[in-house]
Amino acid sequence: MGQFRKFLNESTIADILKEESIFVMIVGGSGSGKNYWYNKNLSKIPLEDVDEYTMKWSNGDHEAGRKMVAKAIAEVNKQLTKAFENKTSIAITGTGAGLSGTVNRLKKAKEHGMKTAVILIDTDVKTAIERVNSRAEKENRSPIPEYKIERTNKEAKENFKEYKNIADYSFIVKN
Repeated sequence: MGQFRKFLNESTIADILKEESIFVMIVGGSGSGKNYWYNKNLSKIPLEDVDEYTMKWSNGDHEAGRKMVAKAIAEVNKQLTKAFENKTSIAITGTGAGLSGTVNRLKKAKEHGMKTAVILIDTDVKTAIERVNSRAEKENRSPIPEYKIERTNKEAKENFKEYKNIADYSFIVKN
């Protein structure tokens, strides 16, 4: 990453962390490294994560967890509503592939007087596929199909163009 872009990203991260009440969406396709980046840069802001709910409720059974995604999304939305009403900073990770749902979350946070940030974790598809397959092998689970990795990466990048027009802060991280 060029020095200027690195400086710009670091400045923006510092600005985000200074906000008293902020909603942060970290988006990127499957295997992009969203949670890794969050843990490295924004862990001071509480994270609501669909995957954590599905793993907890399924006792780590990834196949069973995949069947609980809708329930987990509902729980994340419930927690977001509480955070918005209390103006408590919160972050979530997701593919960002669902344009309307992400836009609605950003608008809802703004309606509650919160600042908003969208960070796109941009990873080339080949690297994302390698990460997904490696993680699946380590955790003894079925990998996400390649077509889904390709689709979520493409849609996250396309939808980011819309998200950045709504958010107070937005930037892209090459990962």
